[in-house]
Amino acid sequence: MSYGRRYSGDPRWTTARFGECAKCKKPLAGKRALFIPNGKTCLCEECGRPEMATFEAAAFDEAVMTGTW
Repeated sequence: MSYGRRYSGDPRWTTARFGECAKCKKPLAGKRALFIPNGKTCLCEECGRPEMATFEAAAFDEAVMTGTW
């Protein structure tokens, strides 16, 4: 779900071509992963779900506070 504006540094879901999860070190090749551009890190779906939920909550709060929602 997207609230307000999207920026180039926002985390996003993608299909990984290679690499491993930055937290649990599981291989990511061919799997859904959360890419965080500002840190240039990828998280597996399991580790990325809470990170994305936190980001979406903050984005929603910002959209409500600025009146763009």
